[in-house]
Order: sequence, then structure tokens, then C-alpha cells
Amino acid sequence: MENVDNLNANNALESEKINVENYDSKPTIKSNMNSHNASIDWSSVINNFNLNDNMKKSNTKVNKVIKHVNFEDIDIVMKRREIGVRKIDICSFLLTLGILVLQYTENDIFISENKNEGKLKNKSNAICTMLRCLIILLTILLEITIYFHYKLKLILQKNLGLHNRTASLKSAGMRKFLIQEIIICGLVCPPYLDKTMKGVALSGKYEYSLDAVILGLSMMKSYHLLRIYRHYSSWLTEEALKICKNHKIVGNLEFAIKSEIRHRPYKFIAAVTIVTLVILGILVLLAEISFEPDPAKIDSMPPPTVTLKEIGRSMWLISVTMTTIGFGDMYPMTHIGRVFVTSSCIIGKLINV
Repeated sequence: MENVDNLNANNALESEKINVENYDSKPTIKSNMNSHNASIDWSSVINNFNLNDNMKKSNTKVNKVIKHVNFEDIDIVMKRREIGVRKIDICSFLLTLGILVLQYTENDIFISENKNEGKLKNKSNAICTMLRCLIILLTILLEITIYFHYKLKLILQKNLGLHNRTASLKSAGMRKFLIQEIIICGLVCPPYLDKTMKGVALSGKYEYSLDAVILGLSMMKSYHLLRIYRHYSSWLTEEALKICKNHKIVGNLEFAIKSEIRHRPYKFIAAVTIVTLVILGILVLLAEISFEPDPAKIDSMPPPTVTLKEIGRSMWLISVTMTTIGFGDMYPMTHIGRVFVTSSCIIGKLINV
């Protein structure tokens, strides 16, 4: 019995020792945890958790947006803007055509009023003044359409990813072309500004009015024809551009013109011939209509039997020169007129090639 009691007493002592040791080890564990917690930067941990939460939220928002995006609607918007650019270009072409017709009519009235006295007067009548005011009004509308053309073009290029969303006309490189077009299309003769330029050319004298000079420079506005052709050319449709992209070909205006020359040469030659006849015919008329031969120099260089003071005759001369026939019954008497006739000959040679 004594031995049993001794064993129970020893077991109780050992259990008390173990409890004492465990009690002593708890403070050491707590102290280690406190030292470890002190070494951790809890602010960075919290920030990381916040960033992860924000990224998850943003990803969920993006996924929701993507689910609700209808890419067919985007294509519809793009096509509408392309149609908007087309309508703007059509308006620009019609305004340009109207301005050129009014400028030619006003200049013809101005010249006919001066023919009675044999020289140009520095005064325009009421009809010329009214037409010039109307031309200025149409020119303002033309400048507005040109500006919207570039704005819509920039929006289209942004949607295609060619420029940043914050890009402007300047950063996109369009501002210089916009300024050039505004200058070219803004060439008009103001009312009551009737100035003339006199000089001697070959065997006579010329006297050009400022109105005629501006009309000649205004022929540069005919570039609007190329924009209309770009919109309605069968070589620049959406299907044609996809084929060009598959064959790694740049589908631009140059490609369309080359295709026209190769596959439809007669239509291309007819169109170029008509445009050349009209533009160069007007330019030759403006260069020759105010020329008066000097009687003292008629023997050294006699004037032609037919003068170039009508639009029909000047266009006939251009057509004869382009086809390299040359009857010799009419020819230009001024240096500027000869430049235009020579250029028509070069264009005719290029067309024949």
C-alpha cells in the first residue's frame, strides 16, 4: 500500500512539473508573436488588400460593360459617320461648283461692260457687286463644310485607333491641310475692289483685272472632284478595301486611279479630257481676252486669224492641241496663254500613252 501511494505521489509531482513548464513557455510564445508582428508593415499589407479588391471590382465592371456592348451598334455608328463625311463632301462640291459658276459669270459681265470702251475700267456695276457678295456668302459656307470634314475625319480615325482619344487636328497632322484648303477655297474678289495689272507681252499689251486673276486661281478648287470620286469609286468600297488588305495592298486614291486606267481606260480618258477642256479653256480665255495687239509690231508677229476671246474658241484650241492636230488658225498671243496650251499638249500626250 505504501508503494502504491508513493507512485501516485510521484505521478502527481510530474504532472505539476509539466503544467509549470507549459505555463512558463506561454509568455515566450507571446513575446515571439509580438516581435514578429512588430516587424511586419501592416499598412502595406492593407494597401495590397485594397488594391486587390479594387482590381476585382474594376474587372467585374469591365466584364459587365463588355457583356452589354453591342459591336454591331459600333459598326452602325462608324457607317453613319462615314455617311456624314460623304454628305459634307457633297455639300462642299456643290458649293464649289456654284462659286465657280458665279465667279465666271461675274467676270464675264465685268469684261463685257469694259469692252465698249476698249479698256478695263476700275469700276464694277451693281450686278457684279451683288454677285461678289453672294460669292462671299457661299464661300463662308464652304469654309464651314471643310472644317466639319476634318472634324469628322478625325473622329473616324480615333475610332479606328489611328489616334488617341485626346488627339486634336494639330496633333493628328491635319491642321496644315485644313489651313491650305481654307486659303485655296477662300479666294474671292471683294466688292468694290477693282484693280488691274498692265504689261507688255510679245507684240501687244495686256491688262488683267484682279477679278480675272482670282478666277484663274480659283480653278484649284476643282480638287473637290477627287473627293467625290473617292466616295463613289467601285475600287474604294468596303469589300474592295478588304480584298486589298488581304493582298497587302494600300487601297487609296492612287490605287483607284491606276485601276481605272487599267480596267476602264476609255471612261477615264473621257473624264480627264472633259475636265481638262473646261479648266484650261477658262484659263486660256482669261489670259487672252484682255490682250490687244500693238499695230506697230504687227509686221514682226501678225495676230492669228481667229482670236481667243470666247470660251468656245479657247476650248477648241485646247482640244486641238491635246489631240496634236493643230490647224494653225488660232494660237495664244500671251506668255501665260502659251503655258496653258503647252500644258494641255503634255496632258494629251500622257493620255495617249
